[in-house]
Amino acid sequence: MRMIDDFPDGLIISGGKDTVIEVRNPAKGPEDSAEALLLGHGNNICALDVASDGKYIISGGWDSEARVWPVGKWESEVVLREHQGSVWGVLAYDSDTVITGVDHER
Repeated sequence: MRMIDDFPDGLIISGGKDTVIEVRNPAKGPEDSAEALLLGHGNNICALDVASDGKYIISGGWDSEARVWPVGKWESEVVLREHQGSVWGVLAYDSDTVITGVDHER
């Protein structure tokens, strides 16, 4: 497994209506392959955050799920499925706490 120290230039993380979260090295050009494509959401990705220690990514989507993705492992480690609507906001509050914001009107 790759560690966050393997990315001294940081990472660019983006997601959208194609349900894919793309992770790129900012030092590489657009023609270069992404570091990872994170797959798992079933609908648009609405929100992304990164833990302050850089060890995991949080995502939220229209599929009423929030996911935790360890950096370097690139597979969702935790899936929060109990939301009653789209997850419009996510926050990696600290190393043990994730906060989600949900639109309950569907």
